[in-house]
Amino acid sequence: EIQAKRVGLSPLEKSSRYVSFAAKMPNGQYQYAIPGEIKGQSIEKEYRAAMDLLFDTYVNLMDPYLEYIKSKYSQGVDETPVSFQSSRSAKRFDDIRDLLPFATRTNLALYGNGRAFEDLINRMAAHPLGEIRWWAKMICEELEKVVPSFVRRPKTERGARVQIYRNNLRSLKQDIFKDINKETKFDFKGQWAKLLHFTPLAEDKIISAFLSSESQGPLESLHKNISKLSAKKKKEIFDEILTARKMGSLDIPRQEVRFRKVPRCFENAHYTYELWARGGDYRDLHRHRLLTQERQLFTTDWGFDLEPEVKQSKFFTDFEKAFASAVKIYKRLYKLNPYLAQYVVPYGFLQHWYITISAREIYWIGELRTGPQGRPHYRKISQQIVAQAQKIDPLVFSGVMVDWNDYTLARRESEKKIEQKLKEIKK
Repeated sequence: EIQAKRVGLSPLEKSSRYVSFAAKMPNGQYQYAIPGEIKGQSIEKEYRAAMDLLFDTYVNLMDPYLEYIKSKYSQGVDETPVSFQSSRSAKRFDDIRDLLPFATRTNLALYGNGRAFEDLINRMAAHPLGEIRWWAKMICEELEKVVPSFVRRPKTERGARVQIYRNNLRSLKQDIFKDINKETKFDFKGQWAKLLHFTPLAEDKIISAFLSSESQGPLESLHKNISKLSAKKKKEIFDEILTARKMGSLDIPRQEVRFRKVPRCFENAHYTYELWARGGDYRDLHRHRLLTQERQLFTTDWGFDLEPEVKQSKFFTDFEKAFASAVKIYKRLYKLNPYLAQYVVPYGFLQHWYITISAREIYWIGELRTGPQGRPHYRKISQQIVAQAQKIDPLVFSGVMVDWNDYTLARRESEKKIEQKLKEIKK
């Protein structure tokens, strides 16, 4: 909920990739939250049992699964023992991460301006979950110590009206949905991204916007002139714009060029997708700010998906057993409160949301999220986003540098580079 805030805040969260969540807290409990709504209730015991089973499975698989990965992906001739150990360990944590539930505790730092924090507090104070309302109170109290004038309004009548408005919208959404709901189950069959809508005449809009600052006339007139250009001329214009990213050299590495973003004019073309991804990969993908997105409540209804190495291993039954326990308590909690049920959903279960995204952001996501260090699952999603956009507007996306290669060991190349840099530093 905190990271869903798009403007004015810069969150920095502890990653759940590559790191261990085996350690317990001082009270002897694994690193998961217990919602206040069930504390002291009979269901709390069942909740703890399901959470403990997920974490127990996670801990018990850490060493044997690492040995399995090492045996499956032996040390390459271009790897040292250090990079071999680091990359296989990263793969291990990436794969068993799917056992972690959304209740997993983590650390989050926030940097932002006063207006953004005011809006964030109002959003959180109106949330159905008590934990989020509690954090709204804690954030507000801390900010009052340094910038009281910026967080005064959430506690006034004006803030209350904003919070009531948000609650009313939520209730209205539920009422309308119940009235018109005629859903059918959709079988996505590995189509993790599905393009639903897009901007017509995207090429013309982008070129017009690119040239608008040079024109003294109305944008509408410029757009009409652009629309009359031949397909060949439009291609020449796009080629020139996109070639400029490489500054006349075709040898500049992809990872360097991607930081030279395509011009802002590419934000005039938009594409709407619905997406499915494992919960853990949703957590990576939803952090992008320059887009519009809305998700459904986290659920176990779509089933789970795991890395091929897990499915092919003897450890798969351990995942199934832990997941079955989570699903059982999820259904019980859902009857009490659908928002509460989200806590027990493991990251390996598929989640569903939509995004409306500009061509410029598709370039950024496609080039950032398909790199060798990316997780295989969200790399596929990012690749599908770009591929479908390219099919609709091949000229607009003719310069996007997607890495289409398969990197089963996401950290292999990164660990080799890190070790090489360390050697150079020691020299």
